[in-house]
Amino acid sequence: MGCAGSVAEWIPQHPGLVCPAGWPLALDLACRIQGRAEDLMTGNEYEVDSKQALMLARDSGCSAYDCEYVSLAFTLGLRLVTQDQRVLRPFPDVAVAL
Repeated sequence: MGCAGSVAEWIPQHPGLVCPAGWPLALDLACRIQGRAEDLMTGNEYEVDSKQALMLARDSGCSAYDCEYVSLAFTLGLRLVTQDQRVLRPFPDVAVAL
């Protein structure tokens, strides 16, 4: 099973598994895996309030990227689990340590 051909045969037979580390991954196979991942995400995506995320970033000093997750947690009424102290400190009402 050490060559790309055997990987291409192995993956379709094991749709819930990923390619073991060290196996070469051809572009067509990578695209099929990406397509499967996108199919699994369909219907499980959320819009982020960009203005809220930017305001949180401005006020907290956190990155806008991190604040997108904070904003989404606020919007969904969920806790954000993280180990990032830069997020935990300014958002104790939403962020909890792992």
